[in-house]
Amino acid sequence: MKLKKILCFLVIIISLSSCKAEKEKYKSKNLEVDTIFDSNFSYNYSNDDDEELENLGRLIKDKADDISDTDIINEKKDSNLEVSKEFTTKKEIEFRKNPFEDEDNIIEKIPENTKVEVIKNVSVDGKKWSKISYNGNTGYVKRGFLKAIK
Repeated sequence: MKLKKILCFLVIIISLSSCKAEKEKYKSKNLEVDTIFDSNFSYNYSNDDDEELENLGRLIKDKADDISDTDIINEKKDSNLEVSKEFTTKKEIEFRKNPFEDEDNIIEKIPENTKVEVIKNVSVDGKKWSKISYNGNTGYVKRGFLKAIK
């Protein structure tokens, strides 16, 4: 049994030593790469970072009202949604502070067949919204849920 093991071991050593191993050559390039792993970089996460992100999100949403009409030039005008005309809601819809679908952006729900006045039409991220006046407030609704009063 020992003889078998010794013979197997010798066969493996001989086969490995007979393999041709070519030495690989690499050209040296004087290149320095800085990474956060090579430096004294440290990032201390704090609750202030969350607050800054929330403030940035609010700022972006608040500036949605500043979307200019030049952003809408290429958009076809909807024949039934002219500005400064009265419309009704086709169904119960969500009245929002800004033209975004976030849950915390909802002011209230507007019942079906409620009169509203369109102030301007905007397109945000490919979605069509109308800025409306309702119940003394201004906000946004999805444009497809409005119909003109005849």
